[in-house]
Amino acid sequence: MPNRMVAVASGKGGVGKTFITANLSLALADHLSSVGRVVSVDLDLGCGNLSTCLGVRSPSGSINDFIMGRTSTLASTMSLTDSTNLQMISGAYDGLIDAQLTMDWKQRLLDQICDLDAHYTTMDLGAGTSDNVMDFFLAANDRLLVITPESLALHNAFLFIKSAILHLIDQELSKARHLAPVRQEVHEILHHEKGVDLRTLIARLKEWDKFSAYLVRGMIDEFQIKLVVNMYRGGEEKKYLQRFHDLLLRRLYLRNFQYMGMVHYGRKVHDTAQSLRPYIRSYPRDHVSRDIHEVAARLVRRIDDPEPVLRFPD
Repeated sequence: MPNRMVAVASGKGGVGKTFITANLSLALADHLSSVGRVVSVDLDLGCGNLSTCLGVRSPSGSINDFIMGRTSTLASTMSLTDSTNLQMISGAYDGLIDAQLTMDWKQRLLDQICDLDAHYTTMDLGAGTSDNVMDFFLAANDRLLVITPESLALHNAFLFIKSAILHLIDQELSKARHLAPVRQEVHEILHHEKGVDLRTLIARLKEWDKFSAYLVRGMIDEFQIKLVVNMYRGGEEKKYLQRFHDLLLRRLYLRNFQYMGMVHYGRKVHDTAQSLRPYIRSYPRDHVSRDIHEVAARLVRRIDDPEPVLRFPD
């Protein structure tokens, strides 16, 4: 079974992205305990804290060692965790690394991650829509976006998905010389109409050239993303998520997205952040831990059942 890369991102900080990455990695390791290994990589370059969430007090190496040339392979920087089939690669604690990461270095990192001896590799990305985040996110086999059911977080999640799709469109149109005029027209539309949604982009392209509009629309249709709702309490929050769901359909033309699960709010989550022990190890029977294990189970099953889930979850 080849290494399957799972990118975990968020539109803004504070939604529990690293908490989800760490505990989902452990849950995946539990699900695959007899058949495979998991590696979790901190790609929140410059300010990552995945090691803390995984309870690794003194990582034996970091991604910095590979980038700075102190080791020739990323695999040699891995640290052990309390799970026998989960290892982790600690982040680089130097903001300059993040700022100076070239496309060549991003590709080298991706190649090294792909070559890791693992069945799954989870990648904890930085928050927001920087080029580094977008490039790693789009390169993954599974793209998970962590959202919380409150207005600012959902607004940022909407902008994240829009940015990811536009980044993908630009990547695809840059691959062939004959598509250069289409790419230029897309840039012109986005430059002259600030805040344009993808529905309007397609309409403007259709006015310019119908074939180009169908081409770009096809790229949007093929874009896949998985949503994990964190800190869910129910009640009024379901209305916020329903509006968000409707916006993805109407404004972004998004069709190929899945809800991987609701991780309900837990009062004990904040306390365990100080304990340097993963949540699902401290409270294995808690409802939050059960929710995360369900997300892991769905993630594993999606390989054999790849059909998108368009229904808004109950």
